[in-house]
Amino acid sequence: MQNDIAAAAAPLFHIDPPQIDPAKRKAELERIIEIATAALTKTQIRKLGGLSFAAARDDDDHSYFGQIRSEPIGASGVEYRFPVPARKTGDRDLVLVAAALVGGATHMARAERGLKKIGAGYRDLAEAAIEAGRGGIAEMRVVAIGATPGKTAEELKMTVDVEMLGDDLMPGIERVSEFADAHGLDRMEERLKGLAAKHVERRNVLARAKVLGSTGFIDDSALRVLDISGFGRAAALELLRSDRQVNFSFGGETGYDMTAGVYWNDGVVRGYVENRERGSTFRLEAMVLLLESNGLPDTIKAGLLGRHLGEAIDFRFIPGNALITGVEESGDWLYLTLEIGTSPIETAIGG
Repeated sequence: MQNDIAAAAAPLFHIDPPQIDPAKRKAELERIIEIATAALTKTQIRKLGGLSFAAARDDDDHSYFGQIRSEPIGASGVEYRFPVPARKTGDRDLVLVAAALVGGATHMARAERGLKKIGAGYRDLAEAAIEAGRGGIAEMRVVAIGATPGKTAEELKMTVDVEMLGDDLMPGIERVSEFADAHGLDRMEERLKGLAAKHVERRNVLARAKVLGSTGFIDDSALRVLDISGFGRAAALELLRSDRQVNFSFGGETGYDMTAGVYWNDGVVRGYVENRERGSTFRLEAMVLLLESNGLPDTIKAGLLGRHLGEAIDFRFIPGNALITGVEESGDWLYLTLEIGTSPIETAIGG
């Protein structure tokens, strides 16, 4: 009886299932490669080598980064790349996709001489653009140069894969693709320099974490979201070892009153939580708290900037010592930008 009562009192929560079945994704890619390889001529296979999947960070977020690759084509050092984004998994005609892959491969196999010059230019640019990310406790490096043909020369799309630290402070592949038009090199350079700056920022966070014997940090709001929801710190952080973000619902009799989640952001696990019920609507995301503006008197709103949140608002998902660093009112809504304390992950879960 006592166990039944405890079970009934335990908070209900529901983890959002992945939108893309990884087993289905893997099987689909393997089948496309199988069909395409069977359709290539011996000469094409000799030039292109074997086809494989070029994994990159965020591909499982159903974005645009998934690509099938060839080996470097001849002396060009450039791989043929064919986009296969995860978001369309299960909705493709695999025979048609494989035929398009073969069409691009045929074009690329004939373009070895031109690719050598283009590839050298992009590699030199990439190596120079990521210079700031070299060295240190985690080195950024150029991994591969790829090309995807289009109907015209300006529709040729170039890809640079770099290895760098991700939001979780683990090394992985970041992919940058740009059309090779008149300004393509400039756009590629700008984006790669931005990634190098981000890598350096994350490397500094990693160094601070290592000094504390940790792999990263977690903010106080993420801890509160996990504790109040009943998800639990250790369980959520275990899932974050393989996923950048974990989404779930909790609250009420069915466990669906609120949506919430935890996610990696530049070495820190952050939390978000949202309640859309009119009259008590709020959302905490990216250290910005959104509230209904009419819930606070104008006299209090006027003095929020620079104060600790708990001095003006009692909000159970954010500790009272969080500092209000920005205040913006727009229509019916009040946006509070917050500075929220953090702890080493291992300390937070008692490890």
